[in-house]
Amino acid sequence: MKKTLAALLALLLLGSVLLSGCNEKADNPPSTLPDADKWMNAFDWRTPADTALADLISHFWDSTGNHVVNTSQGFPAANSNKMLWELATMIFALDTYQRATGSDDVKQKIAAEWAYIKATYTQNQLIGGTFGTPPYIAIDDAGWAAMMFMICYRATGDMYALQCEQALIINAYAHWQNTDGGLLYDNSRSTVYLAAVGLLCAATDFMVTTGDQSLLPNTQAAVDFINNNMRRDGARTFPSAYSDGRDLTVTAADGLFWMGFNVNNNTANIVNGPQGGDTPNNINPTGSVSALFGNMGMAVIEARLYKITGDSAHLDRAVQNVNSLANSTLYNKNGAFINDRDAWANGSIVGWWVSEALPLPGVDVTARVRIGSTAKAILDNARTADGLYTGDWNGGSAWTKAGSTAQQIMTSSNTANMVMAAALLWAQN
Repeated sequence: MKKTLAALLALLLLGSVLLSGCNEKADNPPSTLPDADKWMNAFDWRTPADTALADLISHFWDSTGNHVVNTSQGFPAANSNKMLWELATMIFALDTYQRATGSDDVKQKIAAEWAYIKATYTQNQLIGGTFGTPPYIAIDDAGWAAMMFMICYRATGDMYALQCEQALIINAYAHWQNTDGGLLYDNSRSTVYLAAVGLLCAATDFMVTTGDQSLLPNTQAAVDFINNNMRRDGARTFPSAYSDGRDLTVTAADGLFWMGFNVNNNTANIVNGPQGGDTPNNINPTGSVSALFGNMGMAVIEARLYKITGDSAHLDRAVQNVNSLANSTLYNKNGAFINDRDAWANGSIVGWWVSEALPLPGVDVTARVRIGSTAKAILDNARTADGLYTGDWNGGSAWTKAGSTAQQIMTSSNTANMVMAAALLWAQN
């Protein structure tokens, strides 16, 4: 019945556009938000999600061993480079699809992958006993893995997955958290990156799922650091920020987040302060002072902190973070998000952004439309003839030329996950 009504509505929308004499194609979002939301609901997003799933399985699933293919630098390889985050990006896409459709087959695939991980990695590797080397060279590597462990727990009920997640988060906090709460990116200990949202998403997910709030003090301190130093909330001066001792004054007030914040980084022009603070509008494919996944992550984290603490300030920030991103002109190209900072990460959190942040009261309908428009742009521009997915969501080949190619599991999985997120949003309605 839902699909019949959706098809009828799609035909009505098509007719209205043709009768209006507008040059805009009917499958592009109309200019008014209520109509745009109807457009989002009218399209059958399950079909392209099914295709995306089949594509990922075809290229990146080892049917003989019944697990995600071994990869090296994201390319299928006989021997893995042991970087868990690479395969985690595909698990994120599978999880979004599974939650959108209830697929038992995909749930079984996630369980099979967890069995393979347990057989392949030692406990010491899984929980962060070798930070600075594979599988966790930097904090984002640990964060993506911790997020994946929770997905594996939900698919299997295996407490070992939950235990590994908790231990990894605790160890990552102990290793990388600065005294001011900031989560340093790697062992150079010179920059706090928004890439820490992966670890913070995992920590808040653990607390919501288990009711165990022992991770809250470290988590809150890290979130406070990001909000106080990396949220673009208006004019602020960072004393002696430049290497020559000059102050840096930033005026960006769009509610987005800086990607990096340097802390005594003597190799950079801005030694102490936000990276790119003097070029705030530099948000483009292959290079950006912010990050799509980081902005999505901060909305999810605040939404979960609201569940954990009941503090309405977290709810307010969650809604603000969603609306700031959804209404950003810097992130908007023809109604779709641009794939700005990292083609290997920008789709990793979108499934939770759709299911946990977009339903919040006060979220602008524009956010829903951005998901549909981005998925449609990907279908038009980024799926290759052989069923791989580039990072060039809006057309062109910038990401491919930059070395983030469709043949790498991270690129294809992150892009495909945006399509699956549209299916999840459609299913929620």
